Amino acid sequence: MAYLSEADYTLYITKENLDEILTQAAGSSGKTNDQVRQFAESYAMAYVSSMLKSKYNIAGEYAIDSSGSRDMLIVGVTIDLTLCVLHKTLNPRDIPELRQKACDEAKQWLIDVRNGDALISVPVNADPNNQVMTLIGSQTKFISKPYSDGSLVQNDSNFLPQNFFL
Repeated sequence: MAYLSEADYTLYITKENLDEILTQAAGSSGKTNDQVRQFAESYAMAYVSSMLKSKYNIAGEYAIDSSGSRDMLIVGVTIDLTLCVLHKTLNPRDIPELRQKACDEAKQWLIDVRNGDALISVPVNADPNNQVMTLIGSQTKFISKPYSDGSLVQNDSNFLPQNFFL
């Protein structure tokens, strides 16, 4: 089952309007309505993932199907971005002002979440191999796990060739 269902869209757009947009987009692309919707959803999910995956387990969130307990803020942002993609498919120069504004607000909200100015209920990444990036003034510093392999640094006199210091 998919992360978003058609019923999720009814909070943002009527079923009739969604069907009309999907039919128009499918007609111009040669794809089915479901294929067009899946493409637009995939694009929106990829955009959200690219903004949040360094900090949050967004892949785990998107693995939840539409009947599961999802973060409704992520659902809403994904729908806003999906609807914007669908309108761009029809005519990139004629996106309704409401949709463009919602898309811009969704992108700004994602930036706020990434920067820690807004919170979501998605678990934080617990991957120990992830490097943590911190900002110190205007300088970027990467912090990784401390070096713990002492086999490369030996206090053995046989470690260096005997004529090394000649």
